[in-house]
Amino acid sequence: MPPARHLFVTRGDLTALHCDAWVLPTDREGTVTATWVAELERLGRGRADAYGGRLDDAARRDLAATGAAVLRVPSAGAPGVVASRSSPRSCSSASLRRSPSVPLRASRA
Repeated sequence: MPPARHLFVTRGDLTALHCDAWVLPTDREGTVTATWVAELERLGRGRADAYGGRLDDAARRDLAATGAAVLRVPSAGAPGVVASRSSPRSCSSASLRRSPSVPLRASRA
């Protein structure tokens, strides 16, 4: 029997929720809307541009290759962040473990 999966939709600051990871929506080129630019820059994984914001080169390569890019691996102090150009299904926990551009750290105890 596969594990139960959950999707919660809420109004508010997604970046302030206590969670294991959250998904940053992008288009296929790694562009994010203006709403997400501040968080992208806070993560140090992209910058503002004429269309809103854009992932850095390493994250765009991961996005093109796998459909998802790990922007931050989960740690005891912060949730993981995955950029996705498709459905959240492509952002499984396996994506967090296999990203070529983000080194793995010790997982939460």
